[in-house]
Amino acid sequence: MITSDTAVITLNQQLEQAIQAYVPAGIELDFNIPTAEEAPASPTINIFLYSVQEDLALRSSVIRQYSPSSGNMDPAYVNIRCDYLITYWDSSASTNLSAADSQSMMVMNCVLNALINTREISGIPDSYTRVISPSELHGLSTFWQALGNKPRLCLNYSATVPVQLTNANENYTAVGTFDTSLENIKQ
Repeated sequence: MITSDTAVITLNQQLEQAIQAYVPAGIELDFNIPTAEEAPASPTINIFLYSVQEDLALRSSVIRQYSPSSGNMDPAYVNIRCDYLITYWDSSASTNLSAADSQSMMVMNCVLNALINTREISGIPDSYTRVISPSELHGLSTFWQALGNKPRLCLNYSATVPVQLTNANENYTAVGTFDTSLENIKQ
């Protein structure tokens, strides 16, 4: 079996930790698709990963390094963009936005602060994160209609992470070696 890169799983775990550090105790985090029919029993932040795709805007050429000890090239990577729709759900009436300081507004403010203060994903070097505009999420109204629910306050969050390509053990024979020790250099 070929081992898969776990950058997307690590991203989910780091995102969960970052948000949990900012929100009040007693608020659950959920990565499932939100459903209007089943209101959560307790206040819940839904972190729905709705799109995973290659981030062509961040396509970069990387020089693969050769390891003489193994005879292999270091694996290359592809930048993968993960797009999330983050919403707050509560079974009570406190999810309405009729007050400037409603429970929903306060929780989503905490989530926003968690996201903008977590620009670097721990354990994933060269990652890139951003809070994106709703125009990037095509068909937001269709999404809410599919859920049979009224639109609600949401954040669109995007993170690009490098995912290593499978190293097919490309073995290259070294052309030769060069001894650079001082005693072997003749003057």
